[in-house]
Amino acid sequence: DVLPGTGGAAKGQAVTPDSMEGTRPSAANHAGYSVRSASGYRLTMYVPYNMTTFRGDWSGLQPVQELYDYNLDPHETLNHVYNTSYQEVLHELHTVLKAQFDYDR
Repeated sequence: DVLPGTGGAAKGQAVTPDSMEGTRPSAANHAGYSVRSASGYRLTMYVPYNMTTFRGDWSGLQPVQELYDYNLDPHETLNHVYNTSYQEVLHELHTVLKAQFDYDR
């Protein structure tokens, strides 16, 4: 189920923007956007951040991503973003983040 007024976040999911100016990834002026599902996954995407418009730039660049499975790894030691068995989860959470924060779509 999708929550009204959330741009696509489903019930049981939380989305948050995190300022990442000059931190991870190494390039300056990136922002981290995260979604955590009720089923125990967290996806964070680090996208270029426009300091003039105060928005992330979601325009087709491949962002740095982190996908964690809290059911198996509560301390976030294994990034599953390139694990093919997590591609369905990755796609679902990526869609939620873009719906919430990509204002130019």
